[in-house]
Amino acid sequence: MRRSASCSRGVVAHSDLGGSSGSGVRFSVPGMPHVIVLNRQQSADRMRFTLCHELGHVIMHTFPTPEMEVEADKFASCFLLPTSGQGAELDHLGSN
Repeated sequence: MRRSASCSRGVVAHSDLGGSSGSGVRFSVPGMPHVIVLNRQQSADRMRFTLCHELGHVIMHTFPTPEMEVEADKFASCFLLPTSGQGAELDHLGSN
């Protein structure tokens, strides 16, 4: 990992993830800042989506659930929508 950004709540870093085709991964340890690692081999658009997806997990998921990946994808999609389209989409985030 070369570049990273951090704040009191977490760290975001870029890595080639050991050659993995995965887009990113989040590590969470109670009492420690979250760590999100993005695959630097992915496009900038994909990295933005992955970052928002992982932030969705940080915000919404304390424990794994069967729906958590779909929920994180929807969170990322809503987060990245232009502001003119967010209201209706965010209203339906938890309705499925």
